[in-house]
Amino acid sequence: NGAAKFARLAVLVLVPLLVGWQTYSELVPSSQPPAENRTIHPAPPGEFVGLANPVPNTPENVMMGKGLYAAFCSPCHGPKFNGNGPASDGFNPPPANFVDSGTIAQLQESYLFWRIKKGGVGLNVEGHPWKSAMPRWEVELPDEWIWKIIMAEYAGSGHKPRTFE
Repeated sequence: NGAAKFARLAVLVLVPLLVGWQTYSELVPSSQPPAENRTIHPAPPGEFVGLANPVPNTPENVMMGKGLYAAFCSPCHGPKFNGNGPASDGFNPPPANFVDSGTIAQLQESYLFWRIKKGGVGLNVEGHPWKSAMPRWEVELPDEWIWKIIMAEYAGSGHKPRTFE
């Protein structure tokens, strides 16, 4: 009788403890770190503010820009300029969707020139903790090509560059 009494007592104590622990484990809030605040479009450094595109906006230059875009940009930003390139899946934040009216339609060409030229590593303090995987294209592309790519991005997205206000 002593062993049966001990077993009954163990069940009466252990079962409620296990149920209570399981319930507590599922209801306790997780201790996730707070979300990081970031400025989506930080102000460019002074030397990039107000730059004008020195390359004439001709059909030939836009066509060359589209070819350069296809070679250097579409793997991430997609052939349809929508941020869905074949290499885009692994990025957080994802590549910019240029068709979306909240991206390049809101930006001046000089801003795009800065972001393409300097890439994610060129972001200023306001842009952190932005973890952009955007390459620093200044090491591979001459400025003229970058400006042509910008023309192609606007042409392909159906937007016009934002003008100075």
